[in-house]
Parts: sequence; C-alpha cells; structure tokens
Amino acid sequence: MKLFNFLSLILINLIIATITYASTPPREFCILNRPPYEGVAGHGYNALMNLDLVSNPREHDIACSLLPGEPVLEIQTIAYTNPSKYPVKLLKEYQANSVVKIPVNQSYINLSHNRGDTKLVIPPGETIYLLMSTGEGTYAAWYNNMIILWVESFDIKGFPSPYPATPPYTGVFMGNSPVECDYWVRLQKTDGHSGWLHNPNHKKIRIDWGRFKEIP
Repeated sequence: MKLFNFLSLILINLIIATITYASTPPREFCILNRPPYEGVAGHGYNALMNLDLVSNPREHDIACSLLPGEPVLEIQTIAYTNPSKYPVKLLKEYQANSVVKIPVNQSYINLSHNRGDTKLVIPPGETIYLLMSTGEGTYAAWYNNMIILWVESFDIKGFPSPYPATPPYTGVFMGNSPVECDYWVRLQKTDGHSGWLHNPNHKKIRIDWGRFKEIP
C-alpha cells in the first residue's frame, strides 16, 4: 500500500509538472474587450447605413438591424487570434513590464481593465507569439500561459511593417505574413437589443468602411 501511494504521488506530480508549463500556444486565442488598435471599447456611434447585426460572432443569424442615423453603444469586443502563425525568437534578454498571468490551458483573456500587474525577464532563445496589435507599433503576445502587453515591433528583425526595424534587434520574426485577427464588435441599440458586427479592417468602427460616426 505504501508503494502504491508513493507511486501515485509521483504520477500526480508528473501530471502537475506537465500541465502547469506550456511552451506552445493554443491554436486560437481570444482576447475580450480590447480592440486591436490603440484605445478601448465602449464608445457610442451613429450608424451611417443599413446594417444587420448577428446573434453571435462567426454566425449568420440576424439578431437585429440598424437604420441610418440610429445610435448604438459598443458594449463588447472579441478578437480571435492565431499566435502560432506569428512567432518571434528572442535574440537577447527581454524585459516585459506588463504581464498578465492566465490559468493553464485557458484560451482567452478579458483585457477590459487589465493592463498587466507583473514583470518578467525572458532569456534569449525563447519564443514569444504575437496575438494582435495594441496600437502605435505595439502588440500583445503569448508566452508560457502569460500575456505580454505592449511588445514593440520596432526592433524585431524581419517584422512586416512600413517602418523597417533597426538594430540592435530584440528578436527575429519567424512568421510569413502581417499579424491579423478576426475581430468582432457587439453593439447595443437604445431599445436594449444587441448583436455582433464583423470588423475585418481591425479599425475603430467609426472609420471602418464609413459605416459609423462616433457620438461626441
């Protein structure tokens, strides 16, 4: 019995050691309530054209419709990201000053009021995975069950940008295309009905295809 208990304890420890450290990101990671640009969600808008809002992201069932001039409030956003497509291998020690820890195997995070309360030093040779833009040439990144905010792209060699990176390089971009995400916005009407709108340009919806005008 003692041998059985001892072996069971070893097995449990091995399982814990295996699941508490993940060096490979999930295939898809969702960021809630943080747009893929500089700024935050929660603005009011007037629709500039007829628009249909769907019941859920990535679905086609219409929840409600908007008329030109109708006011709406942006109440929720979700960005579906693909971190494994955008790896960056670090060439030198990286000081991450805004880090958010997430539970093991969790494939989403709500960044509505979370700006990172932890600091982390990542050694050279490690790989971080870019998730989406956070504006001004910065990105959110995934690293070992943590989200790193405000990763600057200006010193990442090979990063696809109109402004080429300059040495000394922090890391090397190992992806093959610019960082993209599948971005959706939930809008609420004055009667309480709401629905989701796809935002393929990853822009503030007031300038996305001229569909909205922001309410001052």
